[in-house]
Amino acid sequence: MGNEGLGGLAKRWLTSKVKELTTADRRVREAAEYEAEESGRQFRNEAAGEALMTAIPGLRRLRDRQVEHAERAEAERERRVAEELAARPVAGLRLRVSGAVSGEWSGPIPASVVVDPDGSAGDGDPYAGQDALLVDLRLPAGADERIGGQRFAGWTFVVPGFSGDGVYDLAESGLARRAADCEPEYIDWELSIGGDGEGFYFQPDAGPTTVHVSTAPDGTRTLVVTMSLLGAAGELRASAELVVAGTAGVS
Repeated sequence: MGNEGLGGLAKRWLTSKVKELTTADRRVREAAEYEAEESGRQFRNEAAGEALMTAIPGLRRLRDRQVEHAERAEAERERRVAEELAARPVAGLRLRVSGAVSGEWSGPIPASVVVDPDGSAGDGDPYAGQDALLVDLRLPAGADERIGGQRFAGWTFVVPGFSGDGVYDLAESGLARRAADCEPEYIDWELSIGGDGEGFYFQPDAGPTTVHVSTAPDGTRTLVVTMSLLGAAGELRASAELVVAGTAGVS
């Protein structure tokens, strides 16, 4: 990331090394180790590149055009994400968390709740050939919603073996997948509370986790969720009720 400059890269490396050396969470430690190595590599390359561009000014102009192109591409990506969120139906969420962060939040949130006809995690998955319910709740990029003083950005998780209304034990299904050596990457099962990289993630052995799905006669679907999660800040217990009116956002 050439537009960070040497100072920004050095700061990112230092932040990652501190996290790597202080966190007790294996996944966070591994991610921080990778980030430290990557930012260190970029720092060395950037330092060498700055010296070369000073000697050959044409290279600096080429670099600047590449940075401009990358910025335009990122702006386009953000525009597409914003449009996709704007097109989503709005669900009602009531969320309470305790542990590393304690607090409550309730309000409307853009929601995608869809049934994936092939929600398996690979060969040998005990849920292969079964549906999965994909839940993706995400606030717009400019939103500044808070839980316990921490920024709340969204929540994503999956209900494997989905077959309609009922109670689903995600800890049990997760341990079954682990025993079959086909556990998914839970980096995508994130309750985003805190800054970048400071979310909380589901793990099947973190504690009880269930999702109770019910559908009213008018098609309104309600998910009552209790979930145990882990993050760099510690353990988190979340309980929530998500209400998607009619069949909007559910397929």
